[in-house]
Amino acid sequence: LALTVLCREVAFIAVAVMGIYVFFHKGIRHRKFIGILLFLGSISVCFFIITYIIPKINHLGFYGYGPLGGRQILTEVFYNPKRLWGYYQSLRWDYFISIFKNTGFVPLLSPMILLSIPFLLQNWLTDIIATTQHIWHSTFIIPFLFISLIYGIANILRVFKKARVLVFIWLISFTLFFGGRQF
Repeated sequence: LALTVLCREVAFIAVAVMGIYVFFHKGIRHRKFIGILLFLGSISVCFFIITYIIPKINHLGFYGYGPLGGRQILTEVFYNPKRLWGYYQSLRWDYFISIFKNTGFVPLLSPMILLSIPFLLQNWLTDIIATTQHIWHSTFIIPFLFISLIYGIANILRVFKKARVLVFIWLISFTLFFGGRQF
């Protein structure tokens, strides 16, 4: 986890998500204390970096999150989500489709995909158009996407016990028709 936070400022969100995982995991000793410590510590450091350090270093004042800026985007999520939603509701829904179409939207059938929401929002809420193109996906999304794919397949097979062939055909067809590079 220490190496993760050295990657970039948003990596603290990955550590916070791991704190949530640790909090609910049964096999970890002192899980609640460690989970809360990881979550609150990471969110606090991320907030400090985005609201204080980056604006002090970045003299242009541009952080890539629209008219709200880095500081306001963090507070708007909690205090005024309706305003935030109104600003971004028409933006880049094709980004979500491009992420999930190669896996046949199966990861959406797993609750594990909820852990990727901070990283999806990071790319979705930015003004930097490249982050929502099909050639750019944050590396923090990929592990959650494929873990959710595995759990999504398990959930389908749990409900439909004899659907192994259909699941295989579904995934292969989405991969063949929508996978690969799109130029």
